Amino acid sequence: MMPDCIPVRIAKAVAAEINSAVAAETLSQQFTAVFSFGSEITKFQNLNDDTLTVDVCPTSDQQVSLYAAGSYKHAVRVAVGIRRRVAPTDRTEAGDVDSDAITSYANLLYEVFGMFAAGRNLTDEPDAVWDPSQEPVIKFYDPDLLKDGLYFGWIHLPFVYKEGAA
Repeated sequence: MMPDCIPVRIAKAVAAEINSAVAAETLSQQFTAVFSFGSEITKFQNLNDDTLTVDVCPTSDQQVSLYAAGSYKHAVRVAVGIRRRVAPTDRTEAGDVDSDAITSYANLLYEVFGMFAAGRNLTDEPDAVWDPSQEPVIKFYDPDLLKDGLYFGWIHLPFVYKEGAA
């Protein structure tokens, strides 16, 4: 079997770091982050009301540049997506989505962002470091999905990885 490419290795390392933080109870909610290229169409199938699902994968827009003879710099963005079916307990008496429930998921996204932006190293990929030259992208929720009772928020975390002789 071929070894994983650099973006996949970094995404798997991000999932492992998130799971370490969950195990250490440094994040506000319990879940298991999984490496997954979940399809947009099937993203909400088989979700229970009480299941918080966190997917991690490389985004489709990676950049590789030559920075020295025989050396490459990879600009890698890793997507972390949080999804959940809105539970009946996450609704107001009028049937609207309770803002406090959605805020807790938005806060969780920001906790994950803060964990890496603060310089947390990737144990499984120590050569991949936070890239302050790339702006992270955070989408706290999708209003169209929320209208349908589905929460989906995501963040793109920027990393840089240099390979080769430099």
